[in-house]
Amino acid sequence: MANQNPWRSHLPTITLALISVVGLVTLGVPRLLDVRKNPSLPQNTPSPSLSPSATASQASPSNGSICATLEQKLTAEQLEARISRGERTLFPQEENVNLDRGIQSFSSENYTQAIKDFKQAVDGASNNPEAQIYWNNTLARRRGDPYVLAAVVPVTGQGDVAKEILRGVADAQTKFNKRGNNNRLLEIVVVDDGEPKEGGTSGSINNSANATSSPPPQSSPTVASTRPTAAQIACRLAANPNILGVIGHNSSDASQAALPAYTESQLAVVSPTTTSVLIESPVFFRTPPSDRESGIALAKYALALRIKRIAVFHNQDSSYSKSIAQEFIRAYEQGGGEVVYDAQDIGNSDFDGSDALKKAQESQAQMIALFPSSDIRSVAIAIANLNADSTKPLPLLGGDTLYHPNTLTNGGDAVQNLVVSAPCLFVGTQYAKDANNRWGGQISWRTACSYDAAQAFINTLETQSSGTIDRASILNGLKETNLNEEETSGAPLRFKANGDREGEPILVQAQSGVARPAGAQFGFKPIPMNNR
Repeated sequence: MANQNPWRSHLPTITLALISVVGLVTLGVPRLLDVRKNPSLPQNTPSPSLSPSATASQASPSNGSICATLEQKLTAEQLEARISRGERTLFPQEENVNLDRGIQSFSSENYTQAIKDFKQAVDGASNNPEAQIYWNNTLARRRGDPYVLAAVVPVTGQGDVAKEILRGVADAQTKFNKRGNNNRLLEIVVVDDGEPKEGGTSGSINNSANATSSPPPQSSPTVASTRPTAAQIACRLAANPNILGVIGHNSSDASQAALPAYTESQLAVVSPTTTSVLIESPVFFRTPPSDRESGIALAKYALALRIKRIAVFHNQDSSYSKSIAQEFIRAYEQGGGEVVYDAQDIGNSDFDGSDALKKAQESQAQMIALFPSSDIRSVAIAIANLNADSTKPLPLLGGDTLYHPNTLTNGGDAVQNLVVSAPCLFVGTQYAKDANNRWGGQISWRTACSYDAAQAFINTLETQSSGTIDRASILNGLKETNLNEEETSGAPLRFKANGDREGEPILVQAQSGVARPAGAQFGFKPIPMNNR
């Protein structure tokens, strides 16, 4: 799953005051802006927790290992530019003079000054989680010997999604550092594993005219080859013994690409957004429900409405889309339903939505199930619009990638009464109230699930503070996680033996009369359990 913040339109826009050119020069800001434009500039001193001088070749834990044979798509400089503890911004397009000052002070190990600079950056851009994390990191550095976790997010290509995840991580880190633990604070290494957005099917459902110009599909590509950045980032983190755990990755495909390196190095991973049941490892945990749970909940909902025939739309090349479609179909057919049409190619450049919809209707389908990967969400929305324009529109349901503002704003009337799965229970909880106030607007489920992921690690750190804390103890501690609703975003957190979160997923429906994104007619309202 990889979406943007469903409520981003509620977040205030922070406008920086204009600063005179003379003032900039006097304050030394030109040097700071150079750092922002070229985040890979060499730093004055090495980082004590993750050496910036480490090269890509050092990411191989041992000769003959998975990482030793991995093709290096990124140069050492490119890889380093995607990692920050406070010595660079990963969002250089957002001007923040105080953040630039903090970066310079942090890089010079002038932590007393960096604390002041980053705090001013936080106050000047209150919805920026990067500044909050760097401020916390500086406090941890000044205290000395911090615990270190990595938060891997898709800054490149999905900056808003990255911020949603980082807000939850920042909230948990802030609370932990205020409490302190055995006189040690928490440092978060922020890492960008995003892939640049590519052209193709996004926004179109009939590109047959362009099909001849598309390269032929490769036969059975490995996930590491389709998500090379995630795989290489994982090797870099796995090779550094100071990293005790990883919060991430965002998409199921990225997690699948990264997991071999983490498994080999026994580095625990808690993903706040990965749901594919194809992702399994002794070191892998997740805070949202798996696709199996979501698929079962959606199938039960359709069957409860006496829907006996359904058409399914998904893209087989996506780990997430394939996973949730398979789980839904399995549960639906076991309950007595029949899948009368299964379009597995909605991610292809030559996919013809009009023709596919016609076939679904001719198959006597009573409902349409949409399970797009996040990068082709717009294709599912286009199918919904085609359906609404047909003579006999069918009711819609979908996976959690459709729990997104664009579904509501771009779908318009076509998505009214659409039912989708939503991962984390947080609306109206104490955490949600506090976080909404902290970030200046309604948070998303990603923020809530990310907070829970960070809390799982933090709980392990706190319960093991009197003993040896290393990767093995963290991994064992996560298996014993048992947090109540007051310690999470709103629901108890325990992990099953396979790393899945215990509990049922939430279903929501697009309705009027509830909170909604700007420009949308509808918002998502939870469906009570007794109505499923």
